[in-house]
Amino acid sequence: MKHNELLRLLDKAYCVYSNFHVACILVDDQNKEYQGVNVEFASYPITLCAERNAIGTMITSSNSDHLPVIKQIHLMSDSNDSNASPCGMCRQALW
Repeated sequence: MKHNELLRLLDKAYCVYSNFHVACILVDDQNKEYQGVNVEFASYPITLCAERNAIGTMITSSNSDHLPVIKQIHLMSDSNDSNASPCGMCRQALW
């Protein structure tokens, strides 16, 4: 299960402004994993979400002329809310 991996990734999030840690693991059709965490900047609108960060990792790690097919999305935040869900921009990027 990805739970323990996601917990370890949460510590790598760079969220000095919101203190809202998010970790993501994408799994492709070859069962290869791509990790991402959220990264905040002083200009808050350009914050990079964990999901889009993981997509960037997937693209830069790809050795072929076509992108892998995402089969699973694992997402975790450190919020007291039990559910983490991608934002609208990430939903568009993952589509």
